Amino acid sequence: MRNVNKLERLQILIVDDDPAVLSFISKMLASHYHVTTAGSAEEALSMLRSGEYQFQIIVSDDKMPEIQGHQLAQIAHKEKLNIKFILITGYNDISIVEKAVNQGHIFGYLLKPLNAQALTNLIASAVRSIQLAKKNTENEITERERVEKALSEAYNIINRSTSVAFLWKNEADWPVEFVSENVRKLFAYSAQEFSERKILYSEVVHKDDLERVTEEVNDASRSESLERFAHKPYRIVTKDGEIKWVDDKTYIRRNSEGIITHYEGIVYDITQRMEIEKKLKETNVELFKKNLELHESLTVQKSLNDSLLKTSKKLKETQAQLIQSAKLASLGELATGIAHELNQPLNIINVYAENLSNSWKSGNCKDPSSSLEVVTGQVERATGIINHLRMFGRETRDEEYKAEDINKIVEDSFVLINEQLRLRDIEVIRNLGENLPKINCSAIQIEQVLTNIISNARDAMKKTKIKQLSVRTFCEEEQVKIEIEDTGTGIPRQVRERIFDPFFTTKEVGKGTGLGLSISHGIIENHQGTLECESEEEREGIPGKTLFRISFPIIGDSHENNAGG
Repeated sequence: MRNVNKLERLQILIVDDDPAVLSFISKMLASHYHVTTAGSAEEALSMLRSGEYQFQIIVSDDKMPEIQGHQLAQIAHKEKLNIKFILITGYNDISIVEKAVNQGHIFGYLLKPLNAQALTNLIASAVRSIQLAKKNTENEITERERVEKALSEAYNIINRSTSVAFLWKNEADWPVEFVSENVRKLFAYSAQEFSERKILYSEVVHKDDLERVTEEVNDASRSESLERFAHKPYRIVTKDGEIKWVDDKTYIRRNSEGIITHYEGIVYDITQRMEIEKKLKETNVELFKKNLELHESLTVQKSLNDSLLKTSKKLKETQAQLIQSAKLASLGELATGIAHELNQPLNIINVYAENLSNSWKSGNCKDPSSSLEVVTGQVERATGIINHLRMFGRETRDEEYKAEDINKIVEDSFVLINEQLRLRDIEVIRNLGENLPKINCSAIQIEQVLTNIISNARDAMKKTKIKQLSVRTFCEEEQVKIEIEDTGTGIPRQVRERIFDPFFTTKEVGKGTGLGLSISHGIIENHQGTLECESEEEREGIPGKTLFRISFPIIGDSHENNAGG
């Protein structure tokens, strides 16, 4: 019974001449169906013919007086009552019942004694059959409505569109046998004018295209296997005298003997498309001309680019030469100091060599180890100066950029100029920060910048009483910075605005080229850094001062790596 609960509550008629059977079956089905009972086939037939009941299923005993169950099913079938009959019968009646099943009069049968579960299952099967038939009927109605709607929509679409359906007879001048009602939109003629032959199709084809269109029809008609063809676009002349472009798809209709009787097809307006294509052709011609002009322009541009590349290369070479020339000029200016720097170890070596020689000649030669150690140290000192001089003087290239310690570069900058500062009584104050992040640079080029600034500071303090040169390195705002400050005479504001200009100098003729700070500024910019100047002039006994600040970007995670050290 559990499966039956989910089935639709239908009306069932129970027919049996035994009241006990009627009561048993009625109680068994009452909770799931609308159940009505009849004590005989005659009573059941009266109910069916009254029109008051809408039974979908009848469960009936076969052996009853007067009219038997299978006979009742036969009568209902003839009267097209469309009811599912289930018969309950004994073994002796089985052949009659099976015949009724085969004839389609009954849905199924059960043998006595009656099994309640078998009856429930058979009724549930009948219910599913009823529901399936109902669903199929609904689907058929829906499909028929859908087809009718689609046909209606298709007809409406054709009439609303610019495509016109034609049926032409295979006769001279192609008289129109049928044309869709929307023909007026395209041709300005009515469907009636075409169908009554007041206008023939050949008369609307443009006279300059008629011969070609006729030939296309004749060519297609000669092929016995060809079923359809299409014209090349052609022009028509409407009733209003307007010229339009049309295209078509034409099907060939033949009779049983293979003779062409009609041509049927769709003619549609392509006037707008033809106008667009014409404009596109004109535009394409114009574009072709523009492309030629652009090609010529690009050729000229390429030539200019090549020229610019060559110029850029020459500029880089010239800049490198200027940097190298500036370094050599710095070496020239430092020559006296370098010579003095080398003279010191050479003098010491000479003194110790003479002492050793005299001791040897007098026969009073002691252990020379300590003297030789001094000589060796002075040789190493002289060698270091010469090696640094050679390294400072060589040419540098961009690919030599690498991670460098800024403090080491600062210390190296004093190697060649330190002696000159000492001879001029200039006090050097170093305040170098610890564990600074490294910078990506050419150490030689940065040393050249620092040497140039220190040399300028040296000259600025030539006549001042207080002579101090302070060098500070530190990290600030994700940048490594160097500050070089002197106690010179200071730089006037109008001069300070031009100190980075090429060939600008305040030195006497022959004492400077005016390229030092300009080249230094270019070197720092090439390192993605900045070079700034602050200065105060000397006044009323108050010493002046000048500060140059150089800032470099930190390399990647160099800051984090050094911060832990």
